[in-house]
Amino acid sequence: MRRGEELRERTIWKSDPHTQVKHLVYRHYLQCWMGKILQKFPEATIVDAFAGPGVYTDGPTGSPIVVAKTPSSSTPRARASASST
Repeated sequence: MRRGEELRERTIWKSDPHTQVKHLVYRHYLQCWMGKILQKFPEATIVDAFAGPGVYTDGPTGSPIVVAKTPSSSTPRARASASST
């Protein structure tokens, strides 16, 4: 087995059954609370201290990707997109 394959097997694993539910909770939480936070602060940073590699062997994306792709309706970019349509 090549070194790259060995590392991949140790760092990328199959998702647990609760993974999709966890990601739904993340999306809902971020969509609700980032709007509130961005009303007070112009920028915000999300730190997922327990994030895995962002991918699973059976297909779903990991929480770092879910968080990065979850738009907030209160971000300036989202507001600009909504107002231009």
